[in-house]
Amino acid sequence: MNQNGADGLVSTPKPSRLLTVLLPLVLVVAGCITIGSRIGTENKPTAKESRQDMRLDGQWQTAYMNPDGTQVNGTMLLKQKGDSIEGLGSDTNSAFRVTGNLEGNQQGRAQIKLSKQCISSDKQPLGKPIVYFGVIDGINPDGPYFLHISGIWKFQKASGNSSPAQIVEITGKWEAALTEPAANQSRL
Repeated sequence: MNQNGADGLVSTPKPSRLLTVLLPLVLVVAGCITIGSRIGTENKPTAKESRQDMRLDGQWQTAYMNPDGTQVNGTMLLKQKGDSIEGLGSDTNSAFRVTGNLEGNQQGRAQIKLSKQCISSDKQPLGKPIVYFGVIDGINPDGPYFLHISGIWKFQKASGNSSPAQIVEITGKWEAALTEPAANQSRL
């Protein structure tokens, strides 16, 4: 026995009162941080869902913001074959045809790139296409929307009377929600 009354070579110190108060507090805070970092991720698609299981077939509600701040609402019906997407739609400005691709990105989230071509009543192209880039940022298997996409759109046009014309890029935000999945697809 040593002079502190303990057996063996090393005595075990009693925990200080500060340690007995702080240790449970540190564990609780660490647990909250861990849980908090996972909140909001349960409905985000994984890499596997992004490329293999995700189906975009169905009726979509769309909205985009014009550069002047006005919102344009519309609908589109998409069909997917592999990673290729095509469809038809309309908004308050025109009818349009959509073609594009479902892609993956480094964060494992599905990205989509669509080309929207406005069309005449006899389905002939009008003007240049508008390109839409988006991320599938929400899955809600119980509705009222089943998938959600948000992103930006880009359009290039000639500006001014100079020769050669100056090309100006116009951009804005857009989003879409799958409100009616195609009948033959299973819900996620």
